[in-house]
Amino acid sequence: MVMRSISRNNNERISFEESDNDDAERDYRELPSIQNPENSEEIVVEDFIQNLEALNDGSDRSCADCSKARRVEDMRSLQKGQHIAMPGEHSSHYFKFLRKRISAYRHHGIVERIVQASRQTAEVTLIHFYKEDNVIKVRKQTKTYNLTYDELYIIEYQYPRYNPDTIIQRAESVLEQSENGDLFESYNLLTQNCEHFATWCVLGKKVSLQVHTRFNNIMQMLRNSFAGAQLFLKKLVHFFRKIPSVLTKVAAPPVLLGLSSVAYIIYCIFKTVYLIKQYRNDKTICWHCLKEKILDLWLQCGAFAVTSVISYVIITFALPLIGLIVTGIGIEIGLLLIFLASIAGQSITLPLQIPLTIGVVLGGALLNWVVPRIRKALWSPVQHSEKTITSLSALNVGDVVSLTYYGLTHLVVVSEVTWNNNTEQGTVRGIHYSLHGLLDTIEIAEEDFPVDLGSSKLNLVEFNTLFTYSPEEVVNRARKRIGERKWKMSSNRSEHLCRWAKVRLDHNSEDIGQLDDEDTGNIHSTNLSSLMVGKSDVHLMNEIQLGDVVEYGSYKGIVIQLEDVTDGRVFFMHTVIRKSCFQYYGEKVKLRIDLNKDYLNVHRYHPVHCVSRSERVRKAIGMIGEKIQRWTQTGFVEDIILKQR
Repeated sequence: MVMRSISRNNNERISFEESDNDDAERDYRELPSIQNPENSEEIVVEDFIQNLEALNDGSDRSCADCSKARRVEDMRSLQKGQHIAMPGEHSSHYFKFLRKRISAYRHHGIVERIVQASRQTAEVTLIHFYKEDNVIKVRKQTKTYNLTYDELYIIEYQYPRYNPDTIIQRAESVLEQSENGDLFESYNLLTQNCEHFATWCVLGKKVSLQVHTRFNNIMQMLRNSFAGAQLFLKKLVHFFRKIPSVLTKVAAPPVLLGLSSVAYIIYCIFKTVYLIKQYRNDKTICWHCLKEKILDLWLQCGAFAVTSVISYVIITFALPLIGLIVTGIGIEIGLLLIFLASIAGQSITLPLQIPLTIGVVLGGALLNWVVPRIRKALWSPVQHSEKTITSLSALNVGDVVSLTYYGLTHLVVVSEVTWNNNTEQGTVRGIHYSLHGLLDTIEIAEEDFPVDLGSSKLNLVEFNTLFTYSPEEVVNRARKRIGERKWKMSSNRSEHLCRWAKVRLDHNSEDIGQLDDEDTGNIHSTNLSSLMVGKSDVHLMNEIQLGDVVEYGSYKGIVIQLEDVTDGRVFFMHTVIRKSCFQYYGEKVKLRIDLNKDYLNVHRYHPVHCVSRSERVRKAIGMIGEKIQRWTQTGFVEDIILKQR
């Protein structure tokens, strides 16, 4: 028998154990097989996704849709060849009561050179669309940026096509207009804007996620307005009832319903074909994003069909009937009047019809808004590629695998692999959110999964383009969460556990201290940048630092002391909070945190606006027992963490 595992001794130290086949290489099939459709437990959406698997060719490609915008917290993280973004110069405004800068759009460019940089300021040469002498064209411009005023984002691509040097060469080639002719000779908001230019340099394809988002918003507005359009059309038909009957029938709401549904289905078909072309021929979208977009498209189509039919029935029959019943007419007589009115080409209008119609429109809009968000919550947070395993010798401890669990796709952290002479049969031991019965508590456990690759499918989840922990660290991190009972469909299931254990996420957790005001040139911005960077869930005590702002239940305050009890999962946290008792004052509370069942968040603020964490601790301790003028917890926290300006 061959076994690969990571075991822990009494001192909780991790060691490797492996026998035979040390040099076994990963063995994959080029094309993953389609899951057996005879499984009666498969749901419709899962079948739809599995049928798309035939398109997955596993080849390298670029993708803009899975790119992420990371806020710059230290100017020294800027590098040449990066795609950066910032709030639009003519559309942004800083709202003091929110301490947030809001803009209608973001401006994009390519970093050609870093002239000089410190933690807070940098002189950067950008290649981007820039307006000069009332002409917008691609130019090279050197500017000084200060994080106090400039809110910069690095666009991080999971699948870039070109390296930084090639990206700069492509950007400069547009300036020289040598090999690309007039590719970006003129600016066009919809087809050739600053984001199109930046993505073309990185991916080789012009893409603007901002334009796509605006277009999708318009499509959603059109879908949501269908119920109101039916009522308007009924009025219009009634007003022009003397028009020949053929035109009246064409304009009737049932025909409108049919035509709009057919038009939307045709749009979905063309959009699906376009996305598949992007994937197969242009190679400008990854497999994960292709599935996500197609699924979203057809879920919204289904939601539109359902809401359209319901709104038609309600507006044409239910609302007039309700109105007649309210006025004292019985159900039978009401139905007869509605039937006779429809035969005569008339409509029954009552005072209640307008507000109830507005309710139908808002209800349909809510459903169309909720459906894609539910899909996104249920979708795997791990944007990854998968390879089908044909031999258990291809698996190593610390890998993440995808298997079928209760009829659904499920991710597991591999902690041990065993097999006999036949490498297609054996056991995979994994750490995951486990459910033993419908009435049992869902909790993280380490369990054995019998595997027969001849009759079931096992996929290796690849994280090639991400920074990952070593295999020992992956298993150790996952094992520390064994016993956790905080399963949430939308934010904390097995997929989230695997990503947290495997991928190094940039939380900028080091105490970089207070960023002093600096100046390396002329500052072009006048608005302040946003204070808040984000917040993250805490899974281990070492993810918290003294001086952090934490939120635990109704408590929100500054951490001044930590006492570990059980391996970083159970600990005492001393926090200074705002207390109300006839008047507001600072109070120190000692909280016992059990991360197996308690939810704890750390709020992250931009260091350019804040004092150092050690200074926060000093100021928080000084507030204990002192009167506080602030009425809110947020105001109390800001008084401690913000620099005086």
